[in-house]
Amino acid sequence: QGLSRVSWKLLIAPNSNSSCASRHGSETMSPSHEEFKLKFPVLFEYYYALSRMNREDEKVVNELHQHFGDASVKWPDKQTGGSPGAIADWVVRRIVMWSGSNLTKAKKLCMFKNHPSGKGCLTKACKFDHNCLFCHSSKHGVYELRSDGTYVCDKLRAWDSQLMSFRKSYGDMDEEQWEALARRPRSAQPKANKALTQNSTNGGRAPTKVIRKGFFALEGDSSDSGSSDDKDKNELEAQVAEESDKSSQSSMSPQG
Repeated sequence: QGLSRVSWKLLIAPNSNSSCASRHGSETMSPSHEEFKLKFPVLFEYYYALSRMNREDEKVVNELHQHFGDASVKWPDKQTGGSPGAIADWVVRRIVMWSGSNLTKAKKLCMFKNHPSGKGCLTKACKFDHNCLFCHSSKHGVYELRSDGTYVCDKLRAWDSQLMSFRKSYGDMDEEQWEALARRPRSAQPKANKALTQNSTNGGRAPTKVIRKGFFALEGDSSDSGSSDDKDKNELEAQVAEESDKSSQSSMSPQG
């Protein structure tokens, strides 16, 4: 099932101090590309990467959505406190970015380590990779908290801070505007690239060199074999079952 990108609002670092706000008064001028890159580097990094995703990357995103659905992996909505549901699109895209658009690697990220409960993975000898889906650190999950209630992940806290600062100065934007702001303006493109779009030494025909848009270096074919898919799915289902059993005994549900 093909899934389109969700609203940029779902990309906000989810805590009680950063709920989605309406547009601040009248529209204001947005920052330039360079200002956005320098003043809001964490926002820029994500939206630039998002704007560079190509069809191969989107294929991995959709396949990972399908994988989580088949394994019944669900998370509660951190912002609304709603019932557990499908993994949010921004989470899936973060995982794909972490994996370099390698589906096999993407399936190996531990979803309990990054669970919105912030309590981490309870599975002994877990076979999945324990990395933060936001900053990729192996020392914490994205939602783990400090004793003072703030997020352990420096990058997640920076996202919150930069997003609030951006809103205060420029208001809100939709996803296409975020991506357009992160992309380098056409006038700033290197001349070497421009030359490839013009007549070359091939009799005025379109240049034969193809420039791939994709931002990610794909490490292999994103289509896994059936046996590999079954193994990954079974491992994930087994972990879900184990975590559910433990949560019923300790009155804490890793699935929300």
